Amino acid sequence: MTDVSPLGVWTGTVSHDGKADEFTISFTLDGVVTSTTRVSGGRGDWSADEDGSFRYTLREEFTPGLGLPGFVQISISARRDGETYTGTGNATVHAPDGTRLHSTTALVKGALLSAVGIDLLRDKAPH
Repeated sequence: MTDVSPLGVWTGTVSHDGKADEFTISFTLDGVVTSTTRVSGGRGDWSADEDGSFRYTLREEFTPGLGLPGFVQISISARRDGETYTGTGNATVHAPDGTRLHSTTALVKGALLSAVGIDLLRDKAPH
């Protein structure tokens, strides 16, 4: 059976507004997702869907001192295919006070970097 769970550490790109940004993202057994880019980092949650897809939401805070707004709220629906995954969703940029500044569609492509120790715990992943 092919694994459809995103458990592990992934690297990839998110395409939005005519540009692409690199990221590293991890999905843990307890349903936590964490992400880092060169300008932000964040945390959220993920869950598996019955159709074999998965979804995640997270809030990434922009690194202070770079002249960027406060944070971006991200929501992605994705599907794993072996050691890659693709997904689409929305990213909404907010000012530090929470004011919505910009919303865009995001296309995400990831490649599995590490699944060390995941095989033993796979059956206990969130559903």
